Amino acid sequence: MSIEKISKGIKLMDSLTNTAKALQFNAEAPQVCSQNYLQAIGEGNILNHIIFNKFGRVSNVGTSTVDVWSGGSIYVFPATAQKMDIVSSSAQDKGTTTVGTGVQIVRIIGLDATYTQITEDVTLDGTNIVTTTNSFLRINRLYAIQCGTSLAAAGTITAKGTGGAVVYSQIDINLTSDRQLIYTVPLGKTLYVTSIRVGAGIGGTSVKNEFCTFTAKATTDGTNVYNFFLPFAEIGVMNGSIQLPVEEVQKIPATTDIKASVIGDSAQGALCTSAVRGWLE
Repeated sequence: MSIEKISKGIKLMDSLTNTAKALQFNAEAPQVCSQNYLQAIGEGNILNHIIFNKFGRVSNVGTSTVDVWSGGSIYVFPATAQKMDIVSSSAQDKGTTTVGTGVQIVRIIGLDATYTQITEDVTLDGTNIVTTTNSFLRINRLYAIQCGTSLAAAGTITAKGTGGAVVYSQIDINLTSDRQLIYTVPLGKTLYVTSIRVGAGIGGTSVKNEFCTFTAKATTDGTNVYNFFLPFAEIGVMNGSIQLPVEEVQKIPATTDIKASVIGDSAQGALCTSAVRGWLE
């Protein structure tokens, strides 16, 4: 049995069953919280624990492996921390003196050169590049925090390394957030994965089927962090969706890169989605 002290009480971990209970205090009297652990995290009852939900999608999946993100290719992580050029394909994504109808301000949540989490808000200027003040080694999320009358992106908003062509994150047209199951665990944090969800389907009027294999990958074996990816889950699905609870919670240590990849058994072009859920502490 291990005990972790927190401001709202104590978390009791049973090392035999790998379960946890929260020991809280009411008027200096101890009380055991029998609330579901994830629900307690979601309601903010366990300090320094945050619900994790990362999701992505990729279209036109064929017989070549791609990562689950809007770029539709194998994702390339930044080699070094660098400032990012933020730009849209539409002049309506702007929040300068003359505001547009699309996304006006975006927020970037990422990591600096030491893997410490940093956040920066960027006011867009349509098709004109706006360069970040901070240098980012990783971008974990890109999303709108202020929109015009259309309440969504008028064009495709991208984040690229300054002066470069590689896209590290993007918000597609008519959306307000990126769609990429690409994530790096910040310094000082540990990610615990509790479930993985995948889905695949082909639209159109004709009946089409494509079997897609999803692989969840991380640059870790649960203890060590490497410079290459190892699989920690693999799921196959045909024209449907599956949610897979992780029976033994998967531990992902700090500075680990994680991603989901997918490959189809034909060239018919499936739309695939994936999500990873759990918590950070």
